Amino acid sequence: MTTSAARRRRRPRPHAVVASALALFLALFALLAWQMRAGRDPALGAGSSARAAAPRTVLVRRIVRRVVIVPRPDGPPVAVVERVPAAVPAPAPAPAPAPAPLTTRAS
Repeated sequence: MTTSAARRRRRPRPHAVVASALALFLALFALLAWQMRAGRDPALGAGSSARAAAPRTVLVRRIVRRVVIVPRPDGPPVAVVERVPAAVPAPAPAPAPAPAPLTTRAS
């Protein structure tokens, strides 16, 4: 017969837990790096090429603050603050798209 001490399951050692977790992490990291190197990046989709995004227009609004002092006949002058939108200059032309990346046999 076996004793109760022999039946008792031992906990894994801390070094074994750390080593196995590190090995699992490195294996998954290598798998994902291999997929990206092969061009099968899950975030970008299979076989997608680098495309230049359409340029976004940027709307710039400037507020000009003007203080006008209005004289009052019965007391001191009063300052009136006006907020007037300034004229917006025409947007700059969009820059030329970046050239396609160089593709060689090694890459």
